[in-house]
Amino acid sequence: MSKKKVSFDAPRYLQLLSDLVENWENTLFGTIIYLKDPELPQVLVQYKPLPFSMDAKIQLSCEVIFPFNEKLDQQKIETYRAFSGMSCKLSWVHQKIFTREPKFVSSDIINQLKSRIPNFRVDYSLSDSLNCNERIKNLIKKNKPDDLNITAILMSSRSEKTIAQEETQKQSMQDILINTLVDSYYNPNSVVWTVSVAKLLYLSNQRKDLIGMCNILKTLSNYLVEFTKNKII
Repeated sequence: MSKKKVSFDAPRYLQLLSDLVENWENTLFGTIIYLKDPELPQVLVQYKPLPFSMDAKIQLSCEVIFPFNEKLDQQKIETYRAFSGMSCKLSWVHQKIFTREPKFVSSDIINQLKSRIPNFRVDYSLSDSLNCNERIKNLIKKNKPDDLNITAILMSSRSEKTIAQEETQKQSMQDILINTLVDSYYNPNSVVWTVSVAKLLYLSNQRKDLIGMCNILKTLSNYLVEFTKNKII
């Protein structure tokens, strides 16, 4: 579909962010909004239905892409493979009866990769680093997302073809993700961080919450750029 400007018949979240949006388009997996912010140029918007409810969380996602511009020796390949063991998610930990603290823990996807990739290693360096960053923790506590996931996807030329084929077969996003990670683990040519944040929006704070979710995506994207550069130097 072609890109569209925000108009009166656009989805509610687009109207709320109309001053920040350049244009938008519908895709197979959701709506892509193109923002005016160069640090967060585009975001995928999806709805996540709640079990046994008519309500749905809204999820915003973005990507941080690192192509490999060099021929990789075995040591470099192992360095890049380590990223696939760093995927993590947000957990809220009770410190006191009425107090919860954000904490990053290994993603659920890690267990699936361990079952399908021999000698797969879990790496806690990203989650440990995020848990020590007070700015990020305060941003999360301020905006209180329901879900927050950071997933490292190793890509290969073959996995890009796999994605295209499975999209046409209408595979679920989760199935496509797992197959891509397994397929590209042994021959990576880039690493793509996907960051997703989800929240059930209430009528009175919808614009504030959407802007807060975008701020989380932008902050984490910038953080991942520096984190990745430091790992591969």
